[in-house]
Amino acid sequence: MWNNLPVVMNMNRVRKVRLQKGLTQHDLAELAGVQQKEISLIENDLKPDFTLKVAKRIANALGETVDYLWPDKWPD
Repeated sequence: MWNNLPVVMNMNRVRKVRLQKGLTQHDLAELAGVQQKEISLIENDLKPDFTLKVAKRIANALGETVDYLWPDKWPD
């Protein structure tokens, strides 16, 4: 259970940055070219198997890096 804690905390970075930018999940989904449901699932750690391609789209839409949003998700 505790092994998942860093990932859960990092998922909140997506929500935190999205809210700081004044974006709704729908706004972010449109900017990233993904479905709003996928944003919701990722933010709530209900979709831990999303792809690096999706992560890059979300990061680009937020003006952040994948490494910042998910520092422990993908090894270098």
